[in-house]
Amino acid sequence: MFRILFTNNLCFYQTQHWCQKWDSKQNPTMVKFEQLKTEGLKKELALRGARTTGTKLELQCRLRSILEDLGFDLTTLEFEVPVEDTGAAGDALNSVNSIESLQATISAFTTGFSAKMDRFAKEQQEVFSQLASGFQSFEHQMSAEVNQLKQKSSGFEAQLNALQSGVGNEINELKKRIDDLQAASIASGIPTEHVLGAIPHRISPPTFDGSTTFSVFKLQFEVVAKKNLWSETDKAIALTISLKGPAADVLQTVSEADRGSYVALMEALNRRYGSEHLKQMRHLELRSRKQKSGESLQQYASDVERLAQDAFVQYPVEVIEM
Repeated sequence: MFRILFTNNLCFYQTQHWCQKWDSKQNPTMVKFEQLKTEGLKKELALRGARTTGTKLELQCRLRSILEDLGFDLTTLEFEVPVEDTGAAGDALNSVNSIESLQATISAFTTGFSAKMDRFAKEQQEVFSQLASGFQSFEHQMSAEVNQLKQKSSGFEAQLNALQSGVGNEINELKKRIDDLQAASIASGIPTEHVLGAIPHRISPPTFDGSTTFSVFKLQFEVVAKKNLWSETDKAIALTISLKGPAADVLQTVSEADRGSYVALMEALNRRYGSEHLKQMRHLELRSRKQKSGESLQQYASDVERLAQDAFVQYPVEVIEM
């Protein structure tokens, strides 16, 4: 009977001791981050899938970095530290506490993740608002520049139309003037190109040095002057330029007042190289003309004939040839 009573008392004591330990597991101690020991640090790291090796300082740094990234405030965050125990009951309590701690970690992670997602959504909304505002501003600026270009284009178009209108009016006036000049040309009998002041081709005057027949030079010069529509002044200038060699010395015999007169210049040339003077010169040349060395008979005869025609200009050609 004593043995049964002792056995019952021992079972009661063991049961009471296990219950006390269960109560201590159900009410774990809450500690701050700095109060976590090495085992607690490793447990928290393991719950978060992090590496659990290293010194206590390395474990603290690693866990601190993870918790701060998750958005936890380490100044207020507390950790459950169960009372140490052995046996199956202790293992069961540790498992329960681990599950509860994991649930708390998951809840805190969810809360921190939600806060980060809210902050990200807010920042994303701000970026979208800035982009929309910038695009709207760019659209307004482009619209203003397009309107400005349209205004400039309208101004240019108006100027171009005015210029075309002015050019068209000038062309019409020129056409009318040409028609009037052509009508005046027909009425007066003057060639149209002369009325319009346009000479198709300007002919250079011949030159005269006294070695050729003056009458021939005068005839050629008169033809050129008529073709070029020269005035008396133009003919005097052209005649002065045409004189070369000994013929240019005639200009010294003309007074300064008469050098601009075409008639006075021609009279001076006629006195020097005209028919009377030419006859005398040709008489002298004909008398002294002999066949030159190496000169053919045909050349000699041709030159004698030329001198005879100039020396006896008053006689017909038939008489000279006899």
